[in-house]
Amino acid sequence: MNGKDYGLLMESHGANASAFAVVLQKLRGAFKVSVSGRGFNAHDLTDLEMACTMAAYAGSEVAARAAETLDRLLKLRAPVDESRGPSGFIECFQFTLRREVRDVREIRVFRNADFAEIVFEDGFVRTFVNWRSPRSKPPLFRSEGVISAGLIAVLADNVVLEEDQGFAGDAIEADELSDD
Repeated sequence: MNGKDYGLLMESHGANASAFAVVLQKLRGAFKVSVSGRGFNAHDLTDLEMACTMAAYAGSEVAARAAETLDRLLKLRAPVDESRGPSGFIECFQFTLRREVRDVREIRVFRNADFAEIVFEDGFVRTFVNWRSPRSKPPLFRSEGVISAGLIAVLADNVVLEEDQGFAGDAIEADELSDD
């Protein structure tokens, strides 16, 4: 599914089409999503690109700040729990789209704080935070984007898997190495 088809799919499930288009445009402009091809030549988005775009859309108060939102979300981590997926939020979202993390009820992306949650069918809530952030607890008031299990299933049905596309965690490790 290319970016245009992704936008149409999201619109059919209640997303604001123009805001989603701005998010995709901003992520392409920041080279967070591939810019190769246009029209019939446009490439299919990978599961990583779909996870990044959906998380940035859900977590952005303003669509024009999607690239900054994605940078913030890429830093979110949870305690290691192999049965519930990788420790990175975007990577765990990516694995959910690959159906390697199962029984997800919804994904909550906070817009006004460095937090995200994945809620499982059994009621378990996995909280992802930026451990380097001065805030260690979610704010009492929060604005969040919620991605339902139904939408996750639709996205998973349309995901393109590539053997060598990498994972979100690879980008984080590279960023962390460059900070030193």
